[in-house]
Amino acid sequence: MGLSDEKVYPYLSSIFEVNGVKYVPVSPSERTCDALDCIYTGDPYEVKINKKVNYKGIDMTVRDINPYTAYGCANIKKAYIDINGSIGDNAFSHCVNLSAVDIAKVEYIGDNAFSRCTNLVSVDIKAGNNIGKSAFSDCSSLKTLSLDNKIKSLGQSAFYGCSNLKQFVIPDSVTILNYNLLRNCSSLKSIRIHKSIKEIDKAFYGCTNLSTLIIEDRNTTLKLGSNNTDFTHSISSPLFEDCKLDSVYIGGKIVYNTSSDYGYSPFSRNTSLRTVKISDAETTIYDNEFYGCTNLQNVSIGDNVKSIGKWAFSACSSLKNFTFGSGLQSIGQEAFSDCINITQISSEAVVPPTCGINALDDINKWNCKLFVPKASIDAYKQAPQWKEFFFIDSTTGITNTVYNNSGLADVYTIDGTKRLSKASTDEINALPKGMYIVNGKKIIIK
Repeated sequence: MGLSDEKVYPYLSSIFEVNGVKYVPVSPSERTCDALDCIYTGDPYEVKINKKVNYKGIDMTVRDINPYTAYGCANIKKAYIDINGSIGDNAFSHCVNLSAVDIAKVEYIGDNAFSRCTNLVSVDIKAGNNIGKSAFSDCSSLKTLSLDNKIKSLGQSAFYGCSNLKQFVIPDSVTILNYNLLRNCSSLKSIRIHKSIKEIDKAFYGCTNLSTLIIEDRNTTLKLGSNNTDFTHSISSPLFEDCKLDSVYIGGKIVYNTSSDYGYSPFSRNTSLRTVKISDAETTIYDNEFYGCTNLQNVSIGDNVKSIGKWAFSACSSLKNFTFGSGLQSIGQEAFSDCINITQISSEAVVPPTCGINALDDINKWNCKLFVPKASIDAYKQAPQWKEFFFIDSTTGITNTVYNNSGLADVYTIDGTKRLSKASTDEINALPKGMYIVNGKKIIIK
């Protein structure tokens, strides 16, 4: 999509200039024109392209901004655009002194429209339908970004290389996070995947400081696309491979290709991930889903998760606390192999889940405490693999509590260790089950 680089204008002899911008008439009867070129040569100034421009005392409607209209123009400091048409491909690309873009209305922003505007700090798009491929790629100074919630699509690599962008709010109307959308956005620390997102491709390659992933509560399935990458041609390149994930909240059912060619899982072998919380909406933890997450310490899974796959938490050598809900029925072969540091398992399942071969074998059953429903203690003491735990007691009585205060807050564990800094409500609720101190008050999180 985008404006063609080749256009035929029958009225080229009537080109006119207003405030440093050249316009070409399109239709005399409709009184329309297109922006064609930027010719201003003075000190950096603010370009304004509005719906109407005056030609010989008559208002003309500006239809589109042509491709390459202001390409490489070093004399533009700010751009204000308010038209019913489109911004063409490369229209403002390489404008090295452009620092702010304010788009009041536009139908479409073309491919590379503002790419390599290396001093662009602020972008505000109040109305628009689509953003093209690489539209703001390599805008390495971009810090402030506001996107209209009605934007329907974000093209591949749209914000590739925006290395100073610390926050990215996905518009509500966007349903797919395309390939390389936020590639090398190395300052991005958290991302919220809203419930309308249906699919994520390799959108976060090179997001080396992305630590918090929140997949918001949803009733629909989220497809996590190819974990492979055309750039490395790796057969084991998980979706979040470059991300220093610390906390993951999964609020709905996810699906992905589980083969080795796709890295087994988006989270497989993520060595920074510490906390995982899965809501009641998910039903399955797949084979190898968190395999090799060597720093993973706390896991809490919801009541509707029925099965844990083979090697699901294998080689999670730092895992300490594991909590599962009432619906768990089975744990696959070697699901917890090499999990030698687990100190507590809490179960809300009345019937002990069946265990595959060596599912729990590597857990130190002399030290790990197993908490189960009080009425089920005897059942666990007789169930294969579960009966080997030395300490089997009733559950701690921690109830389901949701933290819903507004604003950001620091979170501490009961022993005074800071757990989160300036955390949002969702981030706090994504913590593993337990008691915490927030704003000086004790709270209980499931």
